Amino acid sequence: MKKLLNRLLLVASFGLTGMAMGQYGTAPDFTVTDIEGNTHQLYADILDQGKIAVVQIAATWCPPCWVLHTSGALQGLHEAFGPDGTDQLRVIIYEADPTTTLNQLMGMGGNTMGDWTEGVTHSIVNESPLSLDMGIWRPFGYPTVNVVRPSDYEIVLDTRNAQTFQAQMDAINAAGIDGIVLGQPTVSGCTYPLASNFDSEATEEDGSCFFLGCTNPDALNYQMYANVEDGSCDFGSVGNCSADLDGDGLAATQDLLLFLSAFGQACVD
Repeated sequence: MKKLLNRLLLVASFGLTGMAMGQYGTAPDFTVTDIEGNTHQLYADILDQGKIAVVQIAATWCPPCWVLHTSGALQGLHEAFGPDGTDQLRVIIYEADPTTTLNQLMGMGGNTMGDWTEGVTHSIVNESPLSLDMGIWRPFGYPTVNVVRPSDYEIVLDTRNAQTFQAQMDAINAAGIDGIVLGQPTVSGCTYPLASNFDSEATEEDGSCFFLGCTNPDALNYQMYANVEDGSCDFGSVGNCSADLDGDGLAATQDLLLFLSAFGQACVD
């Protein structure tokens, strides 16, 4: 009875929080292994790759956790915006009761609301002892859905009450996380309009911009901002070969023909 009471107290705050609640703390790095044997490092594998991390803290016996789980909201995020979608985020469910067994995750035995693995393709982590600090990752009880910003590792949202895929997407997009808009794939390219290779569809600058032009400072049409030579340099009569009338670097028959064709004409300013 006492154990049940403690568990109810842990989930009591579920209905007292908003749709998207700010944690305002830095997410510590972690390395965890999911039930499929795949290893996930928060910083190196997710955040440093520019992906949003969505980390749900849950327990198999937690009714509000089960309600969110069966809504399919997080699975929807994974399918639409995970590695097989627009590749903008990663979803992890972290089972935070160290006594939970794999059988309980699969809906067998006591202390479970059902099969947490059925129809799920995102990662589920079940470990004992726990490696995540629950004072950071679960400050308001079960469930907590931590949304972590890639640029500074900050936990910026708790979307526990977003019970649909659309509500989850809207809450994350409303937070303006590093300019990431779920549903709008990130397209890397040159975003500078004056660059020679400007890409109007690019949403993320990748440092590829280049500027065609004459890069020789001795040319009459030298362009100081050009960083790729395009062969357009005009040297005019620069140099010591005044007989090179056609500017090909040689005093040859063609120059003589040009001279003769203009012989006798009046020179007008």
